[in-house]
Amino acid sequence: ELSNAVQASLDETAQTSLNNGMMQSWRALRGVRIALKRDVDERVLLLPEVREIKPYVTIPVALLAYQETGSTESRDGIIKRNKLRHPSFVMQGETVEIAVVKNG
Repeated sequence: ELSNAVQASLDETAQTSLNNGMMQSWRALRGVRIALKRDVDERVLLLPEVREIKPYVTIPVALLAYQETGSTESRDGIIKRNKLRHPSFVMQGETVEIAVVKNG
């Protein structure tokens, strides 16, 4: 994961600074690492939940959107996210991802 790689790099650079007696650099890098972790943790909570749906029958995208989200407003997002060959329908057995925005 990118966040872990960046944090590991910051840790390594901070340790090098500490080993070389560069306390201000070490403190600054430690602060950046902590701020990055907090920011990533907060942003993860804002990401939509993604579910995979595989209909047993061919179904209109608008109907699938309504069944899964309670609204047809996500229809265009489903089409775009899944690059559907037939944008009005999800074909039988075709797996699609549906992003559901979390409330709260």
